[in-house]
Amino acid sequence: PGALARLQPSAAGAGTWTSDVLDAGGAAKWGQLRWIGRGTVTVQTRSGITPVPDGSWSAWSSEYTRQQGQTVASPPGRFLQVRVRMAPQGDIPPRVAAVNVFFRGEKRLPAVAFDKPQGGERWAGSQKVTWKVAGASPESLLYKLSCSADGGKTFKDVAANLPPTLKEVALAAEKEAAPQTEEYSWDTRKVPDGEYVLRIEVLDRTEPSAPVRASATSGPFLVSNAAPTVSVLGHEKSGGEATVIRGLAKARLAWIVSVTYRQGPKGEWMVAEPEDGMFDSDRETFRIVIRTAGDVEVKVVDEAGNTATTTVSP
Repeated sequence: PGALARLQPSAAGAGTWTSDVLDAGGAAKWGQLRWIGRGTVTVQTRSGITPVPDGSWSAWSSEYTRQQGQTVASPPGRFLQVRVRMAPQGDIPPRVAAVNVFFRGEKRLPAVAFDKPQGGERWAGSQKVTWKVAGASPESLLYKLSCSADGGKTFKDVAANLPPTLKEVALAAEKEAAPQTEEYSWDTRKVPDGEYVLRIEVLDRTEPSAPVRASATSGPFLVSNAAPTVSVLGHEKSGGEATVIRGLAKARLAWIVSVTYRQGPKGEWMVAEPEDGMFDSDRETFRIVIRTAGDVEVKVVDEAGNTATTTVSP
C-alpha cells in the first residue's frame, strides 16, 4: 500500500562551526570582531603564540552577542581561533556569511603564555615553571617571575633578570619566529601555604630607550607543603588470626590520595581500605586488616606529593 504525506517547511537546526587557526603573521593585539548573518548567533575566540592550540593558549572567551562589533577579549598573540554557535530564530534558519576580526601588528612585541602552571594544581617542594614566548629574538629578552597571594592585586618577586635558555637561543638563530620554551625551578617552600597566581614579565632589550614589555598571569593554584598527619584510632581482633586497625589521615590544603601499609622494612606495600569507599577529601578514615603478627608501617600521601608515616604495634 502507498502513503502520501505533506511536508511543511521548517528552520534548520542549531550548529557550531570552528575556524582554522588564523595567523596574524606576528605578535598582534586584537580589535573588534563582527559578523554578517541571521538567526541567533554567538561567537567566541581564543588566542595563543603556537600554530597548534595547546596548553599555553587562552581559554575560550565569553560569548560575543553584538553582531555590529565587540572588542575581542582574548589576550594578544600571533594566532586566533573563532567558534560560532548558530540557532534558528523563529522560522529564520541560522546563517553566517562572514566573520571579521581586526588586529594591529606590533613591531617586535613579544608575546608570552604560561605552560605550567595552568591553574588548579597542588604544588609542593621544587616545581618547574614553564612558559612560551614569541615575537622577538630570544637573546634580546629578560624575564621577571613574581607571585601573588591575593588574587593578583599585589605581586612579590620570585626571580628577576632571568636570561633566556642558551640552548633555545641557538635554535632561534635558525628559526626566530618559532615560540621558545623557557623554564624556572621554583622552590615553593619559600612561600607560605595558600592560593597563588604567577606572573611572567618579558623585557625586550633591543630598544633600551623604550623597552617593550609583555606579561602573562597563570590561573590560581595551591601551594601545600604541610605534611599530612596520620593517627591510629584503635585496633581489634576480628575472628581467627585477623586484626583490624582503624586510622585517620588528615591534610591541610591538598586532599588525601592514598594510604598504604606494609609489615617489615622489606614487606610489600598494600592499599588500605577507605571507610567511605574512596580517598577524595582532606580527612579520611581507613581500615587495615593483617593476619600475621608484627609492626605495621602506614604511609599517607596527599595530592601535592607530601607524605607522612607512622608505625603501629597491634
